[in-house]
Amino acid sequence: MDYTVRNPDDMTGLERYAEIITILAGAIVRHQIYQHNQLNSSQNERSLTGLPSASKHSCPSRKPTQVRAEKGAKQ
Repeated sequence: MDYTVRNPDDMTGLERYAEIITILAGAIVRHQIYQHNQLNSSQNERSLTGLPSASKHSCPSRKPTQVRAEKGAKQ
């Protein structure tokens, strides 16, 4: 993609229009590549059923903490 370095005041309407189209086309291509990468990333991998793939760990990484009452404290 070629961007001109000319001052927009020195450009014709057609040249401005062509530059805008070039910039927007580049943005669309980058967006499509981003979406493609998001769909194909391993984090978004889905099994044959269409459900997200199973976690590598059988337990959650953070266990809930339990507050233990001290001896002699009223409950």
